[in-house]
Amino acid sequence: MHLGLSSYSFPWAVGVPGFRPQTPLSAFDLLQKAAEAGLRVVQFGDNLPLHTLSADERAALSRQARQLGLRLEVGTRRLTPDNLNAYLSIARQLGSPFLRMVIDDADYHPGENEVIRTINECLPALREQQIILALENHDRFPAASLERIIRATDPDGVGICLDSVNSLGADEGSREVLRILAPYTVNFHVKDFTIRRVEHKMGFVVEGCPAGQGLLDIPETLAELARHGRCRTATLEVWSNPEPTIEATVARETRWVQQSLEYLKPLFDQKNMTTITLVGAGGKMGCRLTDNFLKYSHYQVHYLEVSERGIDNLASRGVTVSRQKDVIPLSDVVILAVPDVTIGSISEGIIPHMKPGALVLTLDPAAPLDGVIAHRDDLGYVIAHPCHPSIFNWEPTEAAFRDFYGGISAKQSIVVALMHGTEEHYQLGEKVSQDMYAPIRDTHRITLEQMAILEPAMVETLAQTCMEVVREGYDRIVALGVPEAAARDFVLGHLRIQIAVLFKEVNGSFSDAAYKISKRAKPLLFRDNWERIFDMDDIREQVRDITTK
Repeated sequence: MHLGLSSYSFPWAVGVPGFRPQTPLSAFDLLQKAAEAGLRVVQFGDNLPLHTLSADERAALSRQARQLGLRLEVGTRRLTPDNLNAYLSIARQLGSPFLRMVIDDADYHPGENEVIRTINECLPALREQQIILALENHDRFPAASLERIIRATDPDGVGICLDSVNSLGADEGSREVLRILAPYTVNFHVKDFTIRRVEHKMGFVVEGCPAGQGLLDIPETLAELARHGRCRTATLEVWSNPEPTIEATVARETRWVQQSLEYLKPLFDQKNMTTITLVGAGGKMGCRLTDNFLKYSHYQVHYLEVSERGIDNLASRGVTVSRQKDVIPLSDVVILAVPDVTIGSISEGIIPHMKPGALVLTLDPAAPLDGVIAHRDDLGYVIAHPCHPSIFNWEPTEAAFRDFYGGISAKQSIVVALMHGTEEHYQLGEKVSQDMYAPIRDTHRITLEQMAILEPAMVETLAQTCMEVVREGYDRIVALGVPEAAARDFVLGHLRIQIAVLFKEVNGSFSDAAYKISKRAKPLLFRDNWERIFDMDDIREQVRDITTK
């Protein structure tokens, strides 16, 4: 989300009815102010109407914006087909991604059904121009009514320009409005305010103030909007009280804008913030990663999930699912936490929409080795897999020790491989992996082929198969009458010491009898040349079985 200025950042300087400066702020002046403030977004509201400029002047405005590195957003008031279509043309000319619309005008107050009819009539033009209609919550319509309008028209093509104060005029507080309209919000008007009781105690006064000095919880609002992933810009608006002269009023307004930006800029500083989209966030592994990402403030994370159960899993964590088309193009990292049998088709719908230079992070070597993940030369590809906590981990509490999967309390190591891209891609992938699998003991950089030797070949094809046979043997001896408690203690205890001896955790060895019996058993249990499971040709067959439905 990027911070910008609006013509309503300087309403007194632009001119308020009855209070017009000798030299009003122009559209070109507003661009200069945004550039001088180091911002990249400018929004024109209905107080600086762009239809009053000639086509040549608007072209010049567009050129100046490009020269200053600014993106423009267009707004108007009066939701009629004629006005909407006229401003669609202006929005298209200036490259605005949405058209901010105040429904009412001084002599125009349509009802909810009329608004729906007007929007539906204009939907073909909106879709053709690929511009979102952003309805501003502006006094008269309650949030629930605006939500009904969106649902009755096109939730993809119609959204909300969320003003933080306006809905007080509809007897609704900012938190209530945010709860209802955040999923539809494409632009946020940051406007802080105070409410004070008048001296005679018979009423309250609502007034503006510099951002960060009033009742609006701006960080909370930004966090909620970020969770939905649709709001891309926030524009500052200022309500400052008039001074005795228009010059003094404009001076105060300018100070308030400066004070507001000093407060807001750190909240929007994205230089050190990585934007991540977690695909499959509500699945088994996805939920573990989600739980860890929720602990961090240096990531902006969007969550994608399609299954009803997965969406419920995220909802129980207070996480809202984003829309794929809104968040994938913005993401620095896209994590594919989805099953191997579907990762190929899912990647085909995601990879083409990623921004150049972004990183694809997968969690398992099978699909990358099998070549089923969609490829782009201008993206980085990193694979990171957890080792899981060792059976010889020491943890300070039993609860911490019993985090067998890892990622909660027990330390684990991870293996990370760069499949394609630059060293910067690897470093980013390693850092994200260390955070999402935390707490981490060691990070091992290996190749994709080495990771495939570890899994599936070593830990699944060999170790898991052997352990399944051990479990079958365990079930057999219990069926033969060995008390289950005795069998469990005996088997698990021996497994622990056997692994400790074989992997040099202790300075010891097996008994002579144990060595004799294992030598006898090996040819009975294993075929000759079983080691071929570590040959790369065989490993490729293994991963093909994994990725094929």
